[in-house]
This record gives sequence, C-alpha cells and structure tokens, in this order.
Amino acid sequence: MIELTLQEAVRACGGELVHGEKLAPDMLIPSITLDSRKAESGALFVAVKGERVDGHDYIKAAMERGAALAVSEKETEFPHIRVGGSLAAMQAIAGYLREKAGIPIVAVVGSVGKTSTRQMLSCVLGQKFDILSTEGNFNNEFGVPQMLFRLEDHPELAVLELGISHFGEMERLGRFVRPDYAVYTNIGNMHLENLIDRDGVLRAKTELVPYIREGGMLFMNGADDKLRSFRSPLPTVYFGTDECYSVHAEDVRQIGLERTDFTLVYKEKTLPVSMPAVGEHMVQNAIAAATVALALGLTAEQVKAGIESHS
Repeated sequence: MIELTLQEAVRACGGELVHGEKLAPDMLIPSITLDSRKAESGALFVAVKGERVDGHDYIKAAMERGAALAVSEKETEFPHIRVGGSLAAMQAIAGYLREKAGIPIVAVVGSVGKTSTRQMLSCVLGQKFDILSTEGNFNNEFGVPQMLFRLEDHPELAVLELGISHFGEMERLGRFVRPDYAVYTNIGNMHLENLIDRDGVLRAKTELVPYIREGGMLFMNGADDKLRSFRSPLPTVYFGTDECYSVHAEDVRQIGLERTDFTLVYKEKTLPVSMPAVGEHMVQNAIAAATVALALGLTAEQVKAGIESHS
C-alpha cells in the first residue's frame, strides 16, 4: 500500500486513538481490511456494520490474526481509532491514499455496461499504463475504498467502476475518488424505486461531476438522449458508432460467433480492427475506449492492440 502511518490514518479520518499507548505514531500500516479473516500482522481492521454482518463483532478475531488496531464506532478493549461512522472513516482514509498516490483515475459510470466498458478501457489503456482496474463487484461505497487500498503496486492509472442506487451515493464516492476523467455509458430505467425516473437517474449519476479534478474531462455516449441533454462546465467528448463523432466505427462485420471486424476512424484516419468479441454493444465499448485512449495520448496502434487483446 502507499505508505500510511498510524498518525496519518487517525488524522485522515478525523478519529481519536484509544488504547493505543503502545503504538508509535509513525508506525506503518501495511494493509487495511474489512475482512477479519484477511487481517495480517500490523493491519488496520475496519469494523463496518453491513446489512447482515456487523464488523464490530469480529474485532477480536482480527486482532488474534495479527491486526494492530481497528477503526470502530464502538468502545472496545483493543487499540482502535474511535470514529462516528466507520464507513465514512474508511472512505476518508481511501481518499487520503488516493491523494498521496496522485495517479490519474478514469471513472466508469452508467446504468448498464459499466463492467464491459471498464474491461475494454483497461485492455486499451493497459497498452501504455500499468493499470489498477476494479475487480468483481467492488464498485460501491464499500468496494471502491477497498480498490484504492490496492495502490500498493503503484499503478500509473486506475480505471474504477462507480455504481449507485440512491441519491447522494455518487456524491460521496466523488468526494474521495476525485477522478480525472468520467466515462458515461448510458442512463437507463434502473433503481427507479429510489431515483424515480430517468431524469432522476441522470441527476444521481452526474453528482460526480463537481468532484472531477481540475483539467478533467467527460466522455459521454452520444446515442443517449439524457446524456446529450446534460450540460457541464467541463470539456465533454461524445462517443458513438455514428460517423458524426470524431472517433467512430465503419464497415462493421460480425465474423462468425467469435469476432467482429471494423474500421476505426479517427481524425480522418482509418485503421482496421479485428475484435475477439461480438455484439453491437462491444463495438460501442471499443469506440468508447478508443475515444478515451486517444485523448490520453495513446497511439492508434496501441488502441488497436488493446481492442484486439480484449477477451
């Protein structure tokens, strides 16, 4: 992990160190975990209360496995950082580590297609950068901080999915992720029990925009009417398969059940691409990735190699 001391952790989350007299302020914390079974020597165990399990019930187990201390909302006999809310504290520490790392972050947002778009982006951007990419379902308020805790490998760029189902969640994610770029796949009829209608979905998803770092950009699916209607002070690039976009696909041909060939058009130049995947949505993902990658300085050859390596 990016070097984090006990003193920094306490300050980052605004907590109070309790029963920590034997711990040195400059003690390095080698790892942070929510799973007591994964607590290693010197780890910081974050006791978060979930819908089914209360992490506070596992503080003792984490300590027995070697954890040095916990983040806790409750008083405990073990060394701990006492906080008002463990989830918010974890996010604050993740945000602190994000700032220390200082790497560019590409956030992938949308109602559907986030995972496949993120995977394509990672394949393409991985042709130039050492990538940290969201794993599994670590795309919510619990999972995204844990992805940021994986900065120990010192990647050059991160591609993170951000998923929500309520108003306010994207704002909270934005506060500690602080992405440099955001890729919006679409605005669909998802989580309407909380977000009311597609206008509500758009409003909830774009809560992220004020937290995009200075100099950042938005990349939006131009085929989505709600995304086309959104106005932002940030530079916005629209992507799609239509020829009206500066980066688009032409002569799309599905080859059997395993491959799609198309011509990538960019800045009035063309490049043949043979993608080991089928489906119109995969072509859309490839164009989204190409649009972002070219804006981030990759060559057309790197883009082609990334798309063709996707599986």
